[in-house]
Amino acid sequence: MSDSPLSAPRATDGRAPDVFHAGGWVPMKQFAEHDAVDFVVIGTGAGGGPLIARLAEMGYSVIGFDAGAYFRPLEDFASDETSQSQLFWTDERLVDGANPLKMGSNNSGKAVGGSTVHFAMVSLRFRPEWFKSRSKLGYGADWPLDWREMWQYYSRAERDLAIAGPVSYPWGPRRPRYPYRAHEINGAAALLARGAEAMGYRWTETPLATVSAPRGNSPSCVYRGFCRVGCSTNAKQSQLVTYIPRALKAGAEIRDLAMVGRIEVDVEGRATGVHYHRNGHWHFQRAKNVIVAGYAIETPRLLLSSATDRFRDGLANSSGLVGRYLMTQSNQAAYGVMDDMVR
Repeated sequence: MSDSPLSAPRATDGRAPDVFHAGGWVPMKQFAEHDAVDFVVIGTGAGGGPLIARLAEMGYSVIGFDAGAYFRPLEDFASDETSQSQLFWTDERLVDGANPLKMGSNNSGKAVGGSTVHFAMVSLRFRPEWFKSRSKLGYGADWPLDWREMWQYYSRAERDLAIAGPVSYPWGPRRPRYPYRAHEINGAAALLARGAEAMGYRWTETPLATVSAPRGNSPSCVYRGFCRVGCSTNAKQSQLVTYIPRALKAGAEIRDLAMVGRIEVDVEGRATGVHYHRNGHWHFQRAKNVIVAGYAIETPRLLLSSATDRFRDGLANSSGLVGRYLMTQSNQAAYGVMDDMVR
């Protein structure tokens, strides 16, 4: 029988893959489908992973669902471009409107751990003015949260993910020191830093979700350059190697290769469970509460496809805004011409 993470679910029979050892397993609690668990969390990435872990640690019964595979980084990832497609969510997904998004390849991941398994580790905080970008900067939308409220959660996540960052961050309000020293910059970065200094620009090392010194089961980063196709050394601090192991240890269950297609609600409009597709069949898992943490595309798609006679426009959509004003990850860059070769 193939042990390929893409061929069949791995998190079954009371065990889940050990992400720190090739071929290893760890015990996992399993719940019956007829048992109404306290929480079903759809998505195990940046939003779902910490929720699954914290709820389980508080004593709740929790199942985390993910449409992606359950990888063991040390054996399933390689420094090879041809292997990168196993992480990309390349199923057809239509994101239409005045400014449609092109989905696929490296802007959406499909794995237990979500897109954090293939993100490039950059771990910046929103600056205070960005929380009020509409009123202060004239674009986007103002957040309903104050930046000070978010600061405490940033600090907690940076500790849990062992973010490596500069001792002094030169922009925005003063922040707590990062758990690990900044990652050493390479030759190309040093050259760009000199260029910034020549132009009068301040610069600093980028806060990264990577250990810059051996820590527990994780080695230091070896600059292999394949962060986005899965870190084969476990130096990258994704949900797969941080919150998910915590969740399993606390008694949560993870169901990989399990695509949730519909949320079921009762006559009063309360969630009663989820319909999901796994091993070629549709199943129904009872639940007292359902948390949707499926990224900017899958969250609205699931809410809209769960429409009922009572909620004809989809669940949680009394405002009519579900699926509108979609914003996915943005990117920023600065370009310049250097006298020296930049490799």
